[in-house]
Order: sequence, then C-alpha cells, then structure tokens
Amino acid sequence: MRISDQQVADKVRVIQAEVDAVVVPDLKAMQVAVDQAKVMSERIFGKYSFLFRERAGMNLSEATAMRANYQVALRDCEPIELARIAQRVLDEGSPASLILADCILRENFRRPKLQRSFTNASLLDILQVPEYKTATGLLRQVVDLHNAAGTAYATFGNRIGQASIMRISMGLAKRDLELDEAGGIIDPHGAR
Repeated sequence: MRISDQQVADKVRVIQAEVDAVVVPDLKAMQVAVDQAKVMSERIFGKYSFLFRERAGMNLSEATAMRANYQVALRDCEPIELARIAQRVLDEGSPASLILADCILRENFRRPKLQRSFTNASLLDILQVPEYKTATGLLRQVVDLHNAAGTAYATFGNRIGQASIMRISMGLAKRDLELDEAGGIIDPHGAR
C-alpha cells in the first residue's frame, strides 16, 4: 500500500494531538506553580518576612525575648544612634544581627519621618539575608523552567504546522515509503 500525503498528514496530526494531551495540562500546572512562586516571592519569601521569622538558632521564646529587649533598648535611641547600630548590623552579618535588624526596621518605621535617619527600603536593599537569596533563586528557577517549556512547546507547535506537514509528506513520498497493516511506515531501505 502506497503512502499518501493525507495519511502522513493524519499521522502527524495524531502525534500532535497526543503531545497536546500530555504537554498542555503540564504547562497549565506549571503556570499555576509560577503564579504561586511569584506570590511567595512577594509575600512569604520577602526579606522582611525572613527577618521576622529569624530565630538565630534559638527557640521561639528566646528569640521573642531577645526582640523585646532590643525594642526596649532601641526605643530611646536618637536617629543617628539607630543609624550607627544599623551600620554595625550590616558589618556583622550574623544570624543574631538579623534579629536586631528586624527590630531596627520596626523602630525606624515607628518613628515620624522627620526622626528617621534612613529609610527602611534602603536598609533592606543592602541587608544580606541568606535564606532570602536561596528562596528567590529557587522561585526564579520555577519561572525560568516554565518559560523554557512554553518556548519549546511553541517551537514544536510551529514546526508541526501545515507547511511542515506538507514538507514531511513530500519528503516521505520522495523516499517511496509504504505503510504496513498497523499503519506504521515501512522504508524500502530497511529503516523503520
């Protein structure tokens, strides 16, 4: 039985439908994961959230007591003193200093704007929070993988367009291919 252009086109469409049945739901699930990653990066895994959850190896009650002590000590600081303490926190960079950084940000935010010697945003920008870097890297990877998968699928879809089906059918017809009883392609040169 000779292979016709229509048979080749039908086979290609069947393959494309099978791929679509598997890939499209996966791409939709990946889009949900990307949306969740974006929300997590903004809310749950923001620097401020990491600072708020920082315990520096202590249990919750010890970390809370340390925060309370810092808050009491920082409440009466002058703005320039608060800025100096913030600079020491940046220089030290230990987990315990992250607890102090959280307290400094809260105290600075509590004060009227005229009594602030720095903005919280500027301190957060230069503050190094290791868990934040790790989390944002992982969340960014989810977004990048989704973009790569979507691009690969779109490229595949463009290659299996109508013009490609015609090229495939013409190429197969030139090679004098035949179909077996199951609809598989038989190459007279022995390839299958």
